Amino acid sequence: MPKSEITHRMKKVEDLFGNGTQTGENAVVRINIDIIDPHPADTFEPYQGKRLEDMVESIKMYGVVIPIIVRDMNNGRYQVLSGKNRINGSRHAGLTDVPAIVKHNISEEDAEAYVFITNLFQRSFSELPVSQRAAIISVMHSKLFSQGKRNDIINEIDKLSETYNPPDKKSNTHEVIGEIYSLSVATVARLVRINKLIPKMKQRLDRDEIAMRTGIGVSFLSDDDQSLLDEVLGETKIKLSETTADSLKEKSKESGGLTKEIITAMLTSKTDQKKFNAKIDNSLIDKFFTKNESKKEIEKTIADALVFYFGNKNSNL
Repeated sequence: MPKSEITHRMKKVEDLFGNGTQTGENAVVRINIDIIDPHPADTFEPYQGKRLEDMVESIKMYGVVIPIIVRDMNNGRYQVLSGKNRINGSRHAGLTDVPAIVKHNISEEDAEAYVFITNLFQRSFSELPVSQRAAIISVMHSKLFSQGKRNDIINEIDKLSETYNPPDKKSNTHEVIGEIYSLSVATVARLVRINKLIPKMKQRLDRDEIAMRTGIGVSFLSDDDQSLLDEVLGETKIKLSETTADSLKEKSKESGGLTKEIITAMLTSKTDQKKFNAKIDNSLIDKFFTKNESKKEIEKTIADALVFYFGNKNSNL
């Protein structure tokens, strides 16, 4: 970034939030990075490789241009809401403190709003794992945003990042979110649903061990049922299908919950059913059966023959 652009941005920040000499909610102060902790909702991957190297080089040359945003925890420590990569870059650059805007007495909902919105400004939505996209869409879909109660947060971060342009107001929340992220209304609804998965099932989704539509079926299970399902999947290594996920959902609703035995039986029965889905040539049917025999009688005879065959085979081993 050219030095003139850096200077322009620094001046803009000072105009908006002060240069550290003023007091008030948006005053920029310097805080030691050793007393700043991460926010537990920030599960976004930190910058690595060239992106981190470029940030460190920029910080060495110009310092941290845009202040981070922290939450005063009222115990001598702070929680970072926006700027964990700037903190990490500052450490690599050898700095001990960073410019910060301190938020006092804000709710947990507001704190999470800062975390999600600022991470979105810094990343391409399409590059994020499915679980993180789902988390973001769910936050945007919640009452915090659908009722317009956090426009102040969006506007403040907009001033800092100069990258966000809210869409025109629409009547449907799914449409608003869809326009922001270039998603269909159906995709928005699916991502909102996916966010109801427990963390371990989200990890399976991100690793492509379960498909999106399968994850939607699992999301209707309780957290306890999802935990049991995750255990069984880990033990059996069976691929969970969309059909089985839907069956588990119905079984849980019918029984008031699942057990490991029920889950295992349903997973293996689906697998066995697929293995038996074989065809027998009609010439063999004509050779061994008469036209008067029903399909059920033919199937029973074949089953008896298989039992007899494998019983004799095993006894000769």
